[in-house]
Amino acid sequence: LNSVVGEYAGACVQVAQDCGVDVLDLWTLMQKDTQDFSSYLSDGLHLSPKGNEFLFSHLWPLIEKRVSCLPLLLPYWRDIAEARPERSLLGDGD
Repeated sequence: LNSVVGEYAGACVQVAQDCGVDVLDLWTLMQKDTQDFSSYLSDGLHLSPKGNEFLFSHLWPLIEKRVSCLPLLLPYWRDIAEARPERSLLGDGD
Protein backbone atom coordinates (compact mmCIF):
# COMPACT_ATOMS: atom_id res chain seq x y z
CA LEU A 1 0.00 0.00 0.00
CA ASN A 2 1.11 3.52 -0.73
CA SER A 3 0.54 4.51 2.91
CA VAL A 4 2.93 1.78 4.10
CA VAL A 5 5.53 2.89 1.57
CA GLY A 6 5.09 6.41 2.93
CA GLU A 7 5.87 5.20 6.45
CA TYR A 8 8.97 3.43 5.19
CA ALA A 9 10.06 6.52 3.24
CA GLY A 10 9.56 8.67 6.33
CA ALA A 11 11.72 6.32 8.38
CA CYS A 12 14.43 6.46 5.70
CA VAL A 13 14.37 10.25 5.73
CA GLN A 14 14.64 10.25 9.53
CA VAL A 15 17.63 7.89 9.49
CA ALA A 16 19.37 10.07 6.88
CA GLN A 17 18.75 13.17 9.02
CA ASP A 18 19.99 11.38 12.14
CA CYS A 19 23.16 10.39 10.27
CA GLY A 20 23.64 13.89 8.87
CA VAL A 21 23.51 12.86 5.23
CA ASP A 22 21.53 14.20 2.32
CA VAL A 23 18.42 12.36 1.25
CA LEU A 24 16.20 12.64 -1.77
CA ASP A 25 12.66 11.91 -0.62
CA LEU A 26 11.16 10.67 -3.88
CA TRP A 27 8.03 9.37 -2.18
CA THR A 28 7.07 12.85 -0.95
CA LEU A 29 8.01 14.43 -4.27
CA MET A 30 5.85 11.92 -6.13
CA GLN A 31 2.89 12.67 -3.84
CA LYS A 32 3.19 16.42 -4.33
CA ASP A 33 0.04 18.16 -5.49
CA THR A 34 -1.82 14.83 -5.41
CA GLN A 35 -0.39 13.94 -8.81
CA ASP A 36 -0.79 10.42 -10.16
CA PHE A 37 2.52 8.88 -9.13
CA SER A 38 1.68 5.50 -10.69
CA SER A 39 2.99 6.71 -14.05
CA TYR A 40 6.45 6.89 -12.43
CA LEU A 41 6.36 3.16 -11.65
CA SER A 42 6.43 0.28 -14.11
CA ASP A 43 5.03 -2.36 -11.77
CA GLY A 44 4.12 -0.52 -8.60
CA LEU A 45 7.68 -0.65 -7.28
CA HIS A 46 10.29 -0.16 -10.01
CA LEU A 47 10.72 3.09 -11.88
CA SER A 48 9.29 3.45 -15.38
CA PRO A 49 11.05 5.55 -18.04
CA LYS A 50 9.03 8.54 -16.79
CA GLY A 51 10.07 7.68 -13.23
CA ASN A 52 13.72 7.56 -14.25
CA GLU A 53 13.37 11.02 -15.79
CA PHE A 54 11.69 12.22 -12.59
CA LEU A 55 14.53 10.80 -10.49
CA PHE A 56 17.16 12.35 -12.76
CA SER A 57 15.49 15.78 -12.68
CA HIS A 58 15.67 15.82 -8.88
CA LEU A 59 18.95 14.00 -8.33
CA TRP A 60 21.16 15.78 -10.88
CA PRO A 61 20.95 19.23 -9.20
CA LEU A 62 21.96 17.66 -5.88
CA ILE A 63 24.93 15.91 -7.48
CA GLU A 64 26.03 19.08 -9.26
CA LYS A 65 25.84 21.01 -5.99
CA ARG A 66 28.06 18.44 -4.25
CA VAL A 67 30.71 18.08 -6.95
CA SER A 68 30.90 21.63 -8.31
CA CYS A 69 33.59 22.63 -5.81
CA LEU A 70 35.75 19.53 -6.23
CA PRO A 71 39.11 20.02 -7.95
CA LEU A 72 39.86 18.28 -11.23
CA LEU A 73 42.48 15.62 -10.50
CA LEU A 74 42.84 14.29 -14.02
CA PRO A 75 43.22 16.11 -17.33
CA TYR A 76 40.22 16.79 -19.49
CA TRP A 77 39.65 13.80 -21.79
CA ARG A 78 40.44 15.82 -24.94
CA ASP A 79 43.81 16.78 -23.49
CA ILE A 80 44.97 13.16 -23.20
CA ALA A 81 47.50 12.09 -25.82
CA GLU A 82 45.96 9.17 -27.70
CA ALA A 83 49.29 7.62 -28.66
CA ARG A 84 50.64 7.57 -25.09
CA PRO A 85 47.81 8.29 -22.63
CA GLU A 86 49.97 7.32 -19.64
CA ARG A 87 52.14 10.39 -20.25
CA SER A 88 49.13 12.69 -19.98
CA LEU A 89 47.69 10.91 -16.98
CA LEU A 90 50.97 10.68 -15.07
CA GLY A 91 51.95 14.28 -15.75
CA ASP A 92 54.96 13.35 -17.86
CA GLY A 93 54.03 15.47 -20.84
CA ASP A 94 51.18 16.80 -22.93
